[in-house]
Amino acid sequence: MRISALILSLAVAFPVLADTVKLRDDAPDRHVVVKGDTLWDISAKFLKTPWKWPELWQVNKAEIKNPHLIYPGDVVYLIMTPDGPRFAKIQTVKLSPRIHGEPIPNQSDAIPALPPEAIAPFIAQAGVIDAERLPMLPRILGADDDRVLLMLGDTAYATQGDGYTVNWSIVRPGADLIDPDTGVSWAGRRFMSAMPPPSSRACLRP
Repeated sequence: MRISALILSLAVAFPVLADTVKLRDDAPDRHVVVKGDTLWDISAKFLKTPWKWPELWQVNKAEIKNPHLIYPGDVVYLIMTPDGPRFAKIQTVKLSPRIHGEPIPNQSDAIPALPPEAIAPFIAQAGVIDAERLPMLPRILGADDDRVLLMLGDTAYATQGDGYTVNWSIVRPGADLIDPDTGVSWAGRRFMSAMPPPSSRACLRP
């Protein structure tokens, strides 16, 4: 088992950070990284404000050169120092005097910073479109049971497309992530199913 390096001064060395990063009252002494953990998950074990995790890992660069290369089995633990609480590191514990080695972890096995599904709607298939094409594109007509609010996995019905495109991006006017040319924002994707013209059937996905 390897024991990871995270070092953070919440008092003297980083007074500004100390004002913004607060420890949880029930913070554990240590956390063993498991498959599926993210940097957000680990920070949430110790901090009241887990969204401050970029600041936490940024000041640990002296100990962890690349916090994105933390693997299942690594141990993150909390100690108290005269300067305040710190995340610290110890060397790998040897269970016997014999020389032994272990394979270098594959970078692809490292834990992610955030759950992929949490950010997929904001980064998947990003792009631009010519504003002059918008009037010619299909429009969503409605959904089952006359619903006006659609969620992921719901089925939507739209006007006829071009006859051969299967995957479509769904956009709508909005105040977030507005394209300066089209004035629309990313909403999701739809996956087409065959239906008699002039209609189409689609399933919403992020």
